[in-house]
Amino acid sequence: MFISLIRFSGNVHFKILVPSIAAGAIIGKGGEAITEIQNQTSAKVKMSKANAFYPGTTERVCLIVGTIESILRVFQYISEKIYEKPESVPKTGSEGRVKILVPNSTAGMIIGKGGSFIKELKDTTGVFIQVSQKSKELNLAERCVTVAGKFINSCYMVDSKLKLFITIHDLFELYFCLILFAVDFLSSAIYMSVISCTRISHAYM
Repeated sequence: MFISLIRFSGNVHFKILVPSIAAGAIIGKGGEAITEIQNQTSAKVKMSKANAFYPGTTERVCLIVGTIESILRVFQYISEKIYEKPESVPKTGSEGRVKILVPNSTAGMIIGKGGSFIKELKDTTGVFIQVSQKSKELNLAERCVTVAGKFINSCYMVDSKLKLFITIHDLFELYFCLILFAVDFLSSAIYMSVISCTRISHAYM
């Protein structure tokens, strides 16, 4: 995957849901693994406590704070750790799943007019993409984007076939990029995209 990261500086906050069974592998014995990835990327990575699940799930929240480059590297590390744990994936072993939390203000733009963006990705890559409904009972600031598809053991194998050029101007495009990264991780399809959107203001801290 080739990503052009310009016009966006400073640290951002990003959240991904992690199966509780895989959290230990991500953290490592005595926190060694998570400390190492933080040192390698200069990002801050924080996992919610053992029984602190995201509402309506049995999954823990992993918060990543850093530059876009560091977030992408940590995101790949976490995804690989999840699929190293057989219990984290369906019993068939053929399908993987990534869950990303996005701000309510961004979810609609990710879906696209009439679901156009999600439909395009589904048709192009064959993956399943779903954005959770806004909760009427819980006052949640985020919605969950689930990306699921046939898991490719080596994302590098996929990357060698996929060229993705992205110019990131704002947080909306960051989430757009990360969702495409998840699609890349779970699909062997060739997906080419050039993104150059006008700036959209978001406050997500």
